[in-house]
Amino acid sequence: MAWTPIGPRLKNPRAVTRMDRKIGERVRDYRNEKNLSIEFVSRKLGISWQMLQKYELGRSRLSVVRLLAICDELGVPPQKVLEGL
Repeated sequence: MAWTPIGPRLKNPRAVTRMDRKIGERVRDYRNEKNLSIEFVSRKLGISWQMLQKYELGRSRLSVVRLLAICDELGVPPQKVLEGL
């Protein structure tokens, strides 16, 4: 794997990474901590519950805009979700 100034160059830049899975796990943990259902949060975000589930399980990559929307809905600062990655 080749390295760039900001990290490893991925063979497929759209591929899901460990970091994506960790972010999704944190999103799920914060949602559960607030006792919010996946259906409720996804409805508020205007996405299907299946899509939110894919984000939480790390099966789909989150855009920055979507991550900010999720954090806003959960009342969690984005820095807290990204801390230590």
